[in-house]
Amino acid sequence: MPARLTALTYAIAGNFEDATYAWRTQAETWPEPEEGVVIAAGAGAMGVKLGQNVTVGGESVWRPELGTGQAPDADCIDSAVSMIWRGLVIWLAAGLLIVIAGWVS
Repeated sequence: MPARLTALTYAIAGNFEDATYAWRTQAETWPEPEEGVVIAAGAGAMGVKLGQNVTVGGESVWRPELGTGQAPDADCIDSAVSMIWRGLVIWLAAGLLIVIAGWVS
């Protein structure tokens, strides 16, 4: 549940269509299902393509491609931070609406 809520937050805070496309079609290719959902939705929301060969502990490990668009660069870090802040604002607004609804009723 937390992974799917995080992925939904990324989709709302970023590019919704690409995030949901990557989530539906690419998340199951990742070795760990929960991580795949979050990474695929985040990559799709940011418009980057992640994956391919990664060096882990001196060994080359193949990671499936997730996301859409171009390869990430240094500007993607600022984009990721902005998306996380927008997600935080979304959850704070949702919490505020729940509190206001409790006061009204």
